[in-house]
Amino acid sequence: MQLTISSGRYRKQPSMCSLWGGGQSGAEITEDILTRSVSTQITWSTSRSNFFAIDDNSFVNEAYTPAYSRRFHALPLQQRRDIVEGEMLTSDGISVDLCNRLYEMLYERSVDGTLTDRFRVLPSVVVKGITSHKMGWRVDLDEIATQRNSCILVDRIVLATGFQPRTPPFLEALLEGACMEDGLPVLGPDYAVRFGRPVPGPIYLQNQSRVQHGLQSANLSLVAYRNSQIINSLLGRPFYLNTSGRQMIQVYATSDASERDAGVVAMRSTRQVSGGT
Repeated sequence: MQLTISSGRYRKQPSMCSLWGGGQSGAEITEDILTRSVSTQITWSTSRSNFFAIDDNSFVNEAYTPAYSRRFHALPLQQRRDIVEGEMLTSDGISVDLCNRLYEMLYERSVDGTLTDRFRVLPSVVVKGITSHKMGWRVDLDEIATQRNSCILVDRIVLATGFQPRTPPFLEALLEGACMEDGLPVLGPDYAVRFGRPVPGPIYLQNQSRVQHGLQSANLSLVAYRNSQIINSLLGRPFYLNTSGRQMIQVYATSDASERDAGVVAMRSTRQVSGGT
């Protein structure tokens, strides 16, 4: 009997496994179990409405450019939240190749009869409870659309659902007196925390500003850009030039003349993904 708290602690081969998470980690673990064993019973579940591939194309990748980040930062809070939710699959999905490999593997096993009763794919479900049961675990499920309840019995649970950001105690002390916006510290374009009182020196936050700067703020693709903004701010001069490449997507959705004059481009999400992973 084992409860694997996260995909990072996944190890041995189970006989009955409940695997949660519709992202890359969950898909990779599913492939690993299917590759190493034909006897393991697997229930692969997600709160999303399907097992979506990562949204990766040239237009989508414009969201991971410095110009997009600056425009995003200038938008109202709720619009930023909506964009982060709507564009989640640009950073959090399964690679297309892996999606196809898993589907082909399952299709082949369904044809030759080796998949019978050994693999279930359950989208649009959430875990309501986990309790110990004899030599294993009982997992209580709720179907999102119908609110129907069910349960499964397993000897291994893998939670490939990502990590919840949290502010460590020492940082809470540093951020005392910071300007807040709906529970989030207000950050400048240079990632500096804004304070409502004098402070001894600037405090910069990296990898903590998805809502303030967009999904790219936790992505390695713009780490050099983020560092350059912080260095320029510390030096008080543009040691690194702010040069923006040509943007292929320009959607103007504001009637405010001051915003247009400032070059603010309001970006609207075109794709919605329900649920987490």
